[in-house]
Amino acid sequence: MSEVEKPAWSVAAKTAGNTVGSALGGLLTAAGLVTGNPVLAIGAVPAGAFAGAVMENMVEFGARQWQVRAERVERFGAIAATEAGTTVDTLVDEAFADPQKLEVLGLATEAASRALDDRKIDLLARIYAHGAYRHDLIDETAVMLDAVRQLEGPHLRVMEVLSRPGPHFLPSPDTQDAVLNNMLGRVSSTPGQSHLAVWRNDQLAAESGVGDTLTALVAKLAGLGMVYDEGLGRVDYQPLWQLTAFGQNCLRYLANHP
Repeated sequence: MSEVEKPAWSVAAKTAGNTVGSALGGLLTAAGLVTGNPVLAIGAVPAGAFAGAVMENMVEFGARQWQVRAERVERFGAIAATEAGTTVDTLVDEAFADPQKLEVLGLATEAASRALDDRKIDLLARIYAHGAYRHDLIDETAVMLDAVRQLEGPHLRVMEVLSRPGPHFLPSPDTQDAVLNNMLGRVSSTPGQSHLAVWRNDQLAAESGVGDTLTALVAKLAGLGMVYDEGLGRVDYQPLWQLTAFGQNCLRYLANHP
């Protein structure tokens, strides 16, 4: 360790020991154990053991990063405990007593520590609190958390827009089939009038405010199974977006979302 690094390391160690309580330390430890992320483990180590417990090449990076991540984890723990109707200490203790719950808590906490948007942290916390306490839903909760951990604020804004009926209308697949069958003489009945309210790329980009990044955002969301291109398979193809049932289910855990 260089002479320049030593003072910064000392300050980081003292700060960690003075600010991390047992509950927050438990969350950080769970995330570090499950994900193998040393930066999270740094925040859980008491000051007396800090300098000698980690490799020197982790010091500079850890000193810069752990405090910010610890604050995010603290927010996650508070929201998760409130939603679950318990305390952070109890939430951590229950997770350490249940390997499945611990795995899910560790993944959610690690994702929260990296989140650039407070709403993502809150979303992760609510998904954990409402799913991890039901063993029949814990696998589904893990899948949902793994998907949400790959999203950031712009993805959530796009999803919120898609949760509303779009301004572009087109015949539903059933109606389109009825029109085709009628043209081919297969049916004599009048086709129905069912329509889908979807979003074109330009409409979605303008409403969500994401601009030219929309293509990358919807590609990620589509890959995670959260949105669907209703334009696929149509003769006059253009991207036409809707939320999937999975996307709707994830989004309902956002605060103030209907």
